[in-house]
Amino acid sequence: MSSTDSSNSPYSFEEAFDASLDKYFPTADFAFPTAEAVPRPTADSFDLDLDAYLSTVPEFTFQERVPPPDPYVLRADIIGPPSAITASSESLYEANTTYSFNEYSVYDQALSTYQPSAYSLDMEFARLSSASDYGVAEVIDPRGYSGSAQYDPSSFGALPPSPPTSPPTRAMPRAHSDYSPVGAMRLSVAGASVVPQRVSVPSQAVMSLPDNVETESNDGRRKHKCPSCFRSFARAYNLKTHMDTHDPGRPKGHVCPHASCRRAFSRKHDLQRHRAAIHRDSSSAASVTSSRQSAIGVERGERHRCADCGLSTVGREHQFSLHRLDCSAARPAASFEWPCIVHMVAAKAVYCRLPCTLRPRSPFPLPVLTTMSSVTDAIKSAISGSTGTAKDADLKRDVVDVNESPNYLTTDNGVKVSDTDNWLRVVNPDGKSVGPSLLEDQLAREKITHFDHERIPERVVHARGTGAFGYFKVYDDRASKYTSAPVLTDPFRTTPVFVRFSTVQGSRGSADTVRDVRGFAVKFYTDEGNWDIVGNDIPVFFIQDAVKFPDVIHAVKPEPNNEVPQGQSAHNNFWDFAGLQPESAHMVMWVMSDRGVPRSYRMMQGFGVNTFTLYKPDGELYFVKFHWIPTLGVHSLMWDEALKINGQDPDFHRKDLYEAIENGAYPKWKFCVQVIPQSREHDFDFDILDATKIWPQELVPLEEIGEMVLDRAPQEFFNEVEQSAFCTSHVVPGIGFSDDPLLQGRNFSYFDTQISRLGVNWEELPVNRPVCPVMNHQRDGKMRHRIHPGSTNYWPNRKEVFPPVPVSEGGYWSYPMKVEGIKARMRGPKFQEHFAQAQLFFNSLNPVEKQHLIAAISFELDHCDDPVVYKQYTKILNNVDFDLAKQVAIKVGGVVPELPGRDNDGKKSKYLSQQYYAPKIPTIESRRIAILVADGFDLGEVQAVRALLASAKALTFVIGPRRGEVFPAGVPHEKGKGFFVDHHYEGQRSTLFDAVYIPSGKHAVELASNGRVIHYVREAFGHSDCLFDAAVPFLRDVVHLPGVQFQPDPNSDAVVSSYGVVTSGSYGPRSAATDVLKIGPGKKGFVSNFAYIISQHRCFQRELDGLTAKVAF
Repeated sequence: MSSTDSSNSPYSFEEAFDASLDKYFPTADFAFPTAEAVPRPTADSFDLDLDAYLSTVPEFTFQERVPPPDPYVLRADIIGPPSAITASSESLYEANTTYSFNEYSVYDQALSTYQPSAYSLDMEFARLSSASDYGVAEVIDPRGYSGSAQYDPSSFGALPPSPPTSPPTRAMPRAHSDYSPVGAMRLSVAGASVVPQRVSVPSQAVMSLPDNVETESNDGRRKHKCPSCFRSFARAYNLKTHMDTHDPGRPKGHVCPHASCRRAFSRKHDLQRHRAAIHRDSSSAASVTSSRQSAIGVERGERHRCADCGLSTVGREHQFSLHRLDCSAARPAASFEWPCIVHMVAAKAVYCRLPCTLRPRSPFPLPVLTTMSSVTDAIKSAISGSTGTAKDADLKRDVVDVNESPNYLTTDNGVKVSDTDNWLRVVNPDGKSVGPSLLEDQLAREKITHFDHERIPERVVHARGTGAFGYFKVYDDRASKYTSAPVLTDPFRTTPVFVRFSTVQGSRGSADTVRDVRGFAVKFYTDEGNWDIVGNDIPVFFIQDAVKFPDVIHAVKPEPNNEVPQGQSAHNNFWDFAGLQPESAHMVMWVMSDRGVPRSYRMMQGFGVNTFTLYKPDGELYFVKFHWIPTLGVHSLMWDEALKINGQDPDFHRKDLYEAIENGAYPKWKFCVQVIPQSREHDFDFDILDATKIWPQELVPLEEIGEMVLDRAPQEFFNEVEQSAFCTSHVVPGIGFSDDPLLQGRNFSYFDTQISRLGVNWEELPVNRPVCPVMNHQRDGKMRHRIHPGSTNYWPNRKEVFPPVPVSEGGYWSYPMKVEGIKARMRGPKFQEHFAQAQLFFNSLNPVEKQHLIAAISFELDHCDDPVVYKQYTKILNNVDFDLAKQVAIKVGGVVPELPGRDNDGKKSKYLSQQYYAPKIPTIESRRIAILVADGFDLGEVQAVRALLASAKALTFVIGPRRGEVFPAGVPHEKGKGFFVDHHYEGQRSTLFDAVYIPSGKHAVELASNGRVIHYVREAFGHSDCLFDAAVPFLRDVVHLPGVQFQPDPNSDAVVSSYGVVTSGSYGPRSAATDVLKIGPGKKGFVSNFAYIISQHRCFQRELDGLTAKVAF
C-alpha cells in the first residue's frame, strides 16, 4: 500500500466484498435445469482440483489468527486423505503442497517470481469463479493485476486499486479431472462423498504460462518439463508418473481394504498414505518414515469422532468443527444440499479464516442457500464483529463465564455457601432477640477482609484511563529496509494489541474531558515477546532530561497543602514551574491548543514521544519516531463543552470508545514512522534526541507502514485495564533505544513503578503476559503463578535448561555503537534552544485554533492568584509570539510587552494543524446526533432521516420531554401507541452530541414554550455544532440565531445551508425518496447537506464572524 491515506480507496469493505463476489460469481440461477448440464466434480476430481487450487495460493491466504493455519480444513466434507498433485515422492516433497507442515511458503518454490502481497477475498474466490471453470474455461488469477493489492485488516483486504492493464492469466493450471453434471451437490456424511450421475470428460487443454512467470528455479538438473503445466523434474520417470495425473481415465487399481471406505487410488503410494493417515494402519504407517509422515499428510494426532454421525478425522481439533457444516445428523433435516460447489467452498474458504475462538458454537449459520446473495449475507455475518486474536485465546483460559460455570456461590477456597446475607451471631432459643456477631464466622470475615484489600495503588500519573483490545497489521514489508522486527515487516502476521488511553494529572476519579495530555499506550503481543509504545497524544514533552520528571509532576499535581485542583493545571505551582523552565514552552503550546481537549480517544493522534532505533544484523542503524493517525480525523471539544461535560458526563470519553466498538464503528489508526539514518543524526538545527522537539515532516516525512484496529472492549475493567502495565524498555529484536535522555530515565522508572504497584510478577497477570513462551530463571516473589518442575533455576546448568538463544535464532541483540567521552552533568548545545518550535507550532495553527489557544492560556493564568506567576509567564510567551503575549497579558493583567522577545520567522507546517488530518472522504461514522421532538412531530420524516443517517453509520438519539412514549402527529394519545424516545431534555444536553436535528410538525409549538429546548439549540449553535431543521419558524422566530439564512418558502424542498444551519421548507415522503445519502453540499438533499456539515466537525466560520459571541449559552 502506498503512503497515501488508505481512506482514498474507492471501496468500502461491503463494496469490496460485493464487488469480489459479483466478479467471480455472476448472478445466475442456481437451480440448474437438467437440459443444461453443468459439470460437477466427483470426490477424486474435487480433491485434485482443490489441491491444484491450494498449491497456487500462498499459505497466508488461509492463515487464521488463532490457531496456526490448516489449509485442508476446506476438505472436511471429503472422506479420505489429501490427494497429491505430484506423481512421485521426489516431486511430492519438492512441491511443498498444502499438506506439508513446513514453515515456508509456495513462494519459495516454483512461484518465486511473485512477491508476497496482501490478498483479499479475491484469492479465495479466484479458484471458484464459475461452474465453467471446472474443465471448461480459465479463471482470472488475482495475481494478474498490475500494482500491489491494498490491505485492510478490517475486511481481510481490499480490491486492487486499478483494473488489470493486460488480460490476466492463470498462474498455474490444475490437474485434469472428471466431472458430473448434477443440479445440486448432495453431501452425505458417513463415508460417502460426491456421487456423480454420469461422467463427462472434457478434452485436455494445455495451458500457456504467463510471460512473467519463472517456470523453474535455477536448478539445472530439472530438464524434464511437463507440457501441461510448468512443473519440471530431474528424472524422466518422475515426469512420466506426474503426467498420469493429467489423465482423467487413469486406472485406479489400488483399493482401500476397509469395508467402510473402499477408496481407490492410481498409485500404491497414495493408498499407503491413505491407510496411515485415515485408518491409522500400523503397517502402512510403518512403511513411511516419521520424518516424511507430516510432509505427505499423515497427522500424528488424536482422532476426533463426530458424536452425531460417527465420522472421524485425525489432527487438530478445529478441523473437526468444520464438519458440522455438512453433518446431516446434527441438523433436523436429513441432508443438506449446497446449490453448487462454488457455494460450499466459498463459504468454507471464508469460514476457515475465522478465529476458532469466535466460530459459533452451533454449526456455521448457513441455511439452504439458493442465491448468491444469501451466501454473501451469511459470510458477511460470519466475519463481522470482533476479529479474535491470539491474545483473546490466551485470556479465555482466565475467563469465568457465568453462563457456563456452575451456578452456585462458594468461598475463595471453593466451599459452597448457604447464606451470604447474615453474619453468624448469637440468638435466643425463641428467636425473638439477637445477640452479638461471632468472629468465628469465616464466611463473613473472608468477605469483609477481601473487600478491605481490593484496591491497589493507583498510578502516580495516568491514573484515569480506559482501554480496548484489537489487532495490528502492516501493509507490506517496506519497513524491512530499516529493521528485522517481524511485527513491522511481516504483512501476513496479525499482531494482537491492547491500548490504554488516559489523562495525566487527575486521579482515577477525575473527569475525562479535562484539559490535559492524553496517554496513548500500545502493547503489541508479538511472537517475539511484548513490545510497548508508551506514548501520548502530543509528540513532545515538558522536559528534556528524565531527572526533572518528579519536579514537573509534583508541579502539575494538586498543590500539597490543600490537594487542589483536581484534573487540571490551572494553578500557581504548574505555571510557576513552566515560567522558570523555558524548555516546557513547546509542550505548553500543544496542551493549551485544542489538542488538550480531544473530542474522542478515537479522534486523537498518538506519538511515541521518544526517539528509538531500528536495525537489522546486516544493516545501518536508524533513529525512529512512531506516530498514530486516526482515520476519523483529529477533532476536539470546545472548551465550554469540555467544562460542562465534566459535570454532565465525566465518563464521556470511555463511554464514547465503548459505544463505537459496540456499534461496529471500530477505531482505526494508521501507523507511521519517521526515520533518520545514523549518518544524518547531526544534519539538523535541533537535536533529534531532544524530547521537547518534533521532527518536522517537511524535513523527515512520515512513512505509513500499517494499521491498528480496536474491536473489543474489556470484559472486566480491573483485571484488563487497571492491572495493565507498560514499559518503554519492552522492545523486540530489531528495535532498540537511543541516547534520548528522557527515554533513558523512562526505561528505569516505568519498570520500577510497575513492581511497586503490582508486584515483581506483574508480567504474569493475564493482560500483561506475552502470547509467546516465557522461559527464564526468575523465580518466587509475591503472587507467582507459573510452576517450574525440576531442580535448575540458574544458568549455566548441567542440564542446559533455558539456555541463551543465539542472535541467528532470534535472540535479542543491541546494535554495536562506539561510545566515548567524559563524565559530566550537561546537555548538548542544541538542547539550549527552546522557542523556535513553539513559535513554529503557533504559526501553523489556523485562526480559530489560535483564538482557542489564547483563550485557554488566559483561562489558566486567570486561576493563578500570585502576580509573580502570571506576569512571569507572559514574558515567556513574548519569546513565542508578540501578539500572543500581548493578548494574554491584557486579559490576565500580566506584563504587556512593547517589543517582541524574538523575531517571528513566519515558518509554518501544515502538519501541525488539526485541520490537515480531516478525512479525505467525508464521513459521519459514529457521530452522535440528537433529534428533538415533542408530541405532534412528523414520524415519517424522523424515520426517513434516521434511516439515511444510520446508513452512514451515524448514531441517532431521540430526545423528548420525557423518556418513554411521545406521540407523533395523527396518533391518538393512548398507551402503547406512541413512539419511545431515548432520553429527556434534561438528561442528555447538547454538549454530548455532534449535531442537533429538529423535525417538522405541530410539536414546534410545544418546543417554543420550553426554555430548555431553546437553550439546547442555542448552546449547540454557540459550540459551532451543525443544526438541521425542518421546523424553520422555530429557529427563525423563537431561537433567534444571528446572521443565519433560512429557507423562506415553507413548501420548497430546496436546501439552504448557512453557517452550518441546514434548513428546508418541506421534507415529505417525496423528498425523502430522492434524498440519497451522498455526503456533500448542494441545493438538493436535505440529509446529504446535513451530513456534510457534520463531517466537517464544526462550522468554525460561525465563530470567526462573531456570531457565537452574540448568543447566550
